[in-house]
Amino acid sequence: MKTGLFIVLLLCFNICLGFSLRGQHSPPHDTPKVGLVLSGGGAKGFAHLGAMKVLQKEGIPFDIIGGTSMGAIVGGLVASGIPVDTLINLIRRQDWGYLLSDFIKREYLSITEKKDRDRFMLSFPVSKKGITLPAGIIRGQHIENLLHTLTAPVYEIRDFNKLPIQFLCVALDIDNNKEIVFHHGDLADAMRASMSIPSVFEPIVINGNRMVDGGVVDNFPVRNVLDAGADIIIGIDVGHQKKNPEYKPNLVSVMEDAVFYYASMVRQESLKKVDLYIHPDLKGLGISNFTDFDSLIAYGEEAARAKLPEIRRLADSLYRLGRHVQKRHSDRPDSIYVKSIKMDGLKQLSKRLVNSSLNFHAMQWVKPSDLQKGAENFYASNYFEKVTFSLVPEGDGAQVIFHFREKEGNRFNVGFYYDSDYKTVFSLNTTFLNIPIKGSKLSMTGELGKNPGLDINYFLDKGAVMAPGFEISGNFLEAYNYDVARNRTASYTYFISYLRMFLQSRFNNLVLFRLGGEMNHTAIQPRISEINFGTVRDNFWGIFADINMDTRNRPVFPTTGVRLRGVGKVSSNRYFHPVNYLNLEFQKPLSFSNHFSMVNEIFGGITSGDSIPFQYLYWIGGQTDFTNYGNVPFPGYKLLEISSKSLFFYRMDLQYKLIKNLFIGLNGNIGTTATNIPDVLNNRYMITGVEISLGYLTPIGPIKVSLSKAGEISGAVGYFQIGFAF
Repeated sequence: MKTGLFIVLLLCFNICLGFSLRGQHSPPHDTPKVGLVLSGGGAKGFAHLGAMKVLQKEGIPFDIIGGTSMGAIVGGLVASGIPVDTLINLIRRQDWGYLLSDFIKREYLSITEKKDRDRFMLSFPVSKKGITLPAGIIRGQHIENLLHTLTAPVYEIRDFNKLPIQFLCVALDIDNNKEIVFHHGDLADAMRASMSIPSVFEPIVINGNRMVDGGVVDNFPVRNVLDAGADIIIGIDVGHQKKNPEYKPNLVSVMEDAVFYYASMVRQESLKKVDLYIHPDLKGLGISNFTDFDSLIAYGEEAARAKLPEIRRLADSLYRLGRHVQKRHSDRPDSIYVKSIKMDGLKQLSKRLVNSSLNFHAMQWVKPSDLQKGAENFYASNYFEKVTFSLVPEGDGAQVIFHFREKEGNRFNVGFYYDSDYKTVFSLNTTFLNIPIKGSKLSMTGELGKNPGLDINYFLDKGAVMAPGFEISGNFLEAYNYDVARNRTASYTYFISYLRMFLQSRFNNLVLFRLGGEMNHTAIQPRISEINFGTVRDNFWGIFADINMDTRNRPVFPTTGVRLRGVGKVSSNRYFHPVNYLNLEFQKPLSFSNHFSMVNEIFGGITSGDSIPFQYLYWIGGQTDFTNYGNVPFPGYKLLEISSKSLFFYRMDLQYKLIKNLFIGLNGNIGTTATNIPDVLNNRYMITGVEISLGYLTPIGPIKVSLSKAGEISGAVGYFQIGFAF
């Protein structure tokens, strides 16, 4: 129906109250209800907000909002009481790459999982059923929790007709092959069901049935909004965009055309029932252009402004009928009173372990954002495929339900690393969860290359509660002696292994503390040496404690977070009684802009005893991140070039991002090997070094090249690295 004709009918309605639009017999005293229909379209749905801004500014009220897919998201959030301008600002603050993924940001990942994330570039799930394909590329971890957070203030409203604005959305029940129109239930789940593009998002299960994107059956639900009681239909359509002759289709656009083919035919019938039709020209932007939100919002606003004469005629007619836009004072509480907490889906992991990651308890007021953080903290432990939360009314408060889907089976991981100090390493790893004890992890890693190694780590994770574990590791290294001219004078095969039994405690995914006993075995075998001696072997027994904290956004060229590592040992054998070993390292990146940052690092270490064996000295030099041999990287010195009973230094690294993922760095280091305070400023014990580096971050790890120079000795040292150290 054309807008002009409809305005005439509205005027007739104003004169003759007995007339009812579209043959719907509303009571004579009723004024017409305005229904807003929002189509699906992925990122293109941001244009809805631009058009809605114009409509509201011109005095158009929304009595009913109906949407599909992204239209359901936008419509549902506005219907829940979020103002359009507030929603636009919210969209601008989102990290859409992260939100539309199941990725765990490194800074939030459990401290026990960070090392594996960094070093393995390929990971394959292995189960008794073999390798299985997922139901969708994206499980919806982050988007679901965000939707539940944003709709938490209206969790008590299960009838969508009672929301600040009446709402409905459409999905497809693929188990029963029928269209589902949501008028009630959990608002966040309904919106999530409507946006589940097949193969992109896995279906969401509601009442035992799998739901996918409503755009498959009706991407522009005019009929449903009319059935809900609307008299006037305003439609904002970002679904089907006419392709220009020069358009080159891509994988996403072809999938969009194929999946929504049927809905495009239904849309043609729906258009005949629209009174005011807004169809933004999106200038070629598609369903995946989520970072172009400002342009898409502007295109929606532009399209609505092009319809201003029709919009104003409609607004005037509604005004004459007594329809006025009233500001909706929707009280959206900033906190929820949590009466109880339910853990749903836990099979292998104990509730005690899970509860240790929560920073709130029942019978207290909790912000929705803290509920979201709780679910994300559980997920960051890496024991789960998915963790979401929902709210259900309980008395004068709410029950918080956390929905867990535990990981099943095992994983086979592959990593690659090369640096000019340590040479090439291929890493093969197998990880088993909950074998043989629930809440346990067994990781076995073999390192193949010039300097091979083996690491077996098993622990029981009980969160902050101390729990047992053991570690067996062994590494070979080809080491060298140097003369004053820095030429190699001898080479050795150095082997070091540890057997550790410990108790460990993990605090809120961030800090790992271990306390236990260890046996250290070392062997040195000469390869080329002026002095011919046989293999020298040593065994040490002792106790140790270590602490590890790492919240950096990445291990190379970090810009946020902190790293804290500390180790203390007391060891002895029949020749050495005892040896005390202690070191502490603290690193803090500071970001001054999107391109410039600085990393400050402080290291202090000392060993004491009547006689210090070489295994407990600080071996200084090299740039490799492999530190299994007591070695401490220091620019300007070659790997294990000098040693000392103590080492204290400060490092400042200036980093500048030239373009995305490409960094240039300049770092300066000053330190001392003095063991007595009066000798700290003595040049005899001072060591210094500077390094300039260029690095590029890739999916398989950083590629880094650097040149460094020590202040005390001649000659520069070059370094090249690709991948993360193991």
